[in-house]
Amino acid sequence: LADGLDAMGAPVHQPQSGQRANIVCLQSRSGPAAAADLQVYLKACKVQAALRRNTVRFSFHLYNNDADVAAALAAAEGWMHRHGASLG
Repeated sequence: LADGLDAMGAPVHQPQSGQRANIVCLQSRSGPAAAADLQVYLKACKVQAALRRNTVRFSFHLYNNDADVAAALAAAEGWMHRHGASLG
């Protein structure tokens, strides 16, 4: 998920060590309003992601699969095409 989001220009927030985890965050540099808008859009697309201040947090577990990642990417891409610049 992180690689796909990064490829579309989304502001992916990752640990400094470069290690990957089951949690992927998009951090809005322009404030919490854009992150909230993204989270509402994702929910409308049936993609679960948590809002944490100016960050949208995806958290994958053992029961998630490639289709879940693809759905999250497709929804995020749809939003990014329309509003991506608002994330700063």
